[in-house]
Formats: sequence, C-alpha cells, structure tokens
Amino acid sequence: MSLKVRISALALLLVSACGRGVERKVDGEPYAVFVEIAVAERDALMRKVPLWCRSISEGTFTVVSDVVGTVSEVRRREGEWVGKGDTLFVISRGPAYGDAPILAPASGRISIVLASEGSPVAVGTPLAVISRGRSVRVDMVIPEVLIDSVKVGSKVMFGKGSGSVAWISGVPVRDAGGYVARAYVRGTRPGRMGICDVVLAISDTLVVVPEKAVYEGHVFKVEGGRAHRVPVDVVFADGRGKVGVKGEIGAGDTIVVLGMESLREGDRVVF
Repeated sequence: MSLKVRISALALLLVSACGRGVERKVDGEPYAVFVEIAVAERDALMRKVPLWCRSISEGTFTVVSDVVGTVSEVRRREGEWVGKGDTLFVISRGPAYGDAPILAPASGRISIVLASEGSPVAVGTPLAVISRGRSVRVDMVIPEVLIDSVKVGSKVMFGKGSGSVAWISGVPVRDAGGYVARAYVRGTRPGRMGICDVVLAISDTLVVVPEKAVYEGHVFKVEGGRAHRVPVDVVFADGRGKVGVKGEIGAGDTIVVLGMESLREGDRVVF
C-alpha cells in the first residue's frame, strides 16, 4: 500500500471516530479531527457539600380544632401573615350546632396549612402552624472529615431559602456520626427534612470553563477558525465539573472541550 493510500485511510478513520472537524493537511491530503466546543463564561463559583438537614421553627404555634365537625372554609393560606384572633378556618358542626370559627392563637406567618375544605376534624386535630419569625432553625450533622472546612458563618441553602451556620458543637456525637450544627435560614418552611448545601468556599469573579477543557495546563482557544494553545492557571474548582482559570482566556471565547489531544497549534476548526 502506498504512503498516499495509507494517509487517506488514516484520515477516514479519524473522521469516522470523532465529532466536529478540525481541518489539517498531511502531504497535501486534507482530513478532519472532530472535537466538541464550549464558550467560556465569567462568574463566581461555589464549592458546596450536601448534608442531611431538618428544619424546625422556633417560636411556633400549632392551630388545633376545639370542636368536632368538617372544615367548610380555609380563610388563610401558607405564607400569609395573620394577627392574633383572626379567623383561619370555619368548622361546620351540622344544622343543630352551626359553624364554629377557628382563631389564630398568636400573630405570625402561616408556615404550614394541614387541613383543606371537606376535611373531618376532631377536638385537638392540628390545622395549621404559625411561625412568629421568618428565620427557621436548621439542624445538621457535620462529618468529622469536614469539621475544619465548615465554619460559623458558612452559607447554608435549603430548598428556596438561605442563611448561615450559627453554631457548631465542639464535641462529636458518635451516634450522629459527626458534629451537630445549627443554622438559621430564611425562605424555607419548618418541618422539612432533606439535603441542604453548605458552602465551603466562594471564588471571586473568574473566567469559568469546563474542567475537562484544561489539558496539560492549557486550553485550546478558537480564533479565526483556528485552534490556539493557551496556557492557563486553575485557581478554583467547584468539584462539580467547572473551574476558574487565569490566562489569555476571556468570557465569550470559544474553547475546545473534547478532542484537544489530537490538536496542534494553528489547526483549523470546523463547527
């Protein structure tokens, strides 16, 4: 087989094995090495750790029914502010006894509504929860391997709410598997259990690229249809596939994220 035929066969193999094209000529024979691209962004990154959390409202009041009957009206909804003595529900007790209003035992915000119209109730049936403050206490356990990373003041995000760590126990609890900690979070409701994110570090605003775009201390930036090898320093990694870099890379630059192993300086990129 001649050299020319072997080069053509190699070109065909490369084209069939890869994605987007980079145009190059070898001994006058054009072929394409396919790559994937992305666009660099400018943003701040966060390094976060997921922890199991439980939200508890401090200074809450549970609204209960003091009669037997059926809920005929729900006057207030979750998130509404109510005053002490406001009518929250109306309970139908039948023709012989008429309707009975259920009043707010204290002023505050309704964090949970537990009953709906048509719900049967007995004396003592919980109907709603009123919270007197907007901040909700969130309890969590910090694993021992992270106790030097999570600090008082670390940002906590739970559901749609956010707050900060207010207290960390100085003594590990063996049964809990770590150090008990407490945060106060606005915008989440009490009674939730689930995963919250504790922020370990936040970067300054940086040029952000996919972590896989960095290859041997370089990225390939595409300018004028050609790939140029640019050295970069990784200054922050979020642990979830993105890194902040410093170098001759700016927001909006097109970069190669897959296939850079086959590129040379100045190769033409087709996409």
